[in-house]
Amino acid sequence: MKKIIALLLIFSTVLTVSAQGSLPSEWARESVTEIRSRKLLDSRLEGAFQSQITRSDFAYLGVRLYELTTQEEIVVGEASFTDTTNDYVLKAKAAGIVNGYPDGTFKPNQSIRRDELAV
Repeated sequence: MKKIIALLLIFSTVLTVSAQGSLPSEWARESVTEIRSRKLLDSRLEGAFQSQITRSDFAYLGVRLYELTTQEEIVVGEASFTDTTNDYVLKAKAAGIVNGYPDGTFKPNQSIRRDELAV
């Protein structure tokens, strides 16, 4: 589980920090290669190394990494937010990967902040 969290944090940082356009920075290339080999990049994230990622992108990464690593599918169950029905976001909530805001929202299209990544 620690490796899952580490890879997720590294990848999130790579996406939010790299400044070489569509290519990852030299320091990030090894991590990006591993992430690609695990098929964690989809068309929304591949080549977006200069962009900040959204909260829903982070949920997607967390769920994909968890499910690929554990070989277990996360069940949504009772997880819900008032502003999204995205399966990856709800699975991430059910697994304890993400939290929402006190008003019951998740704000899926908002860029994720470093302090939110740390939580």
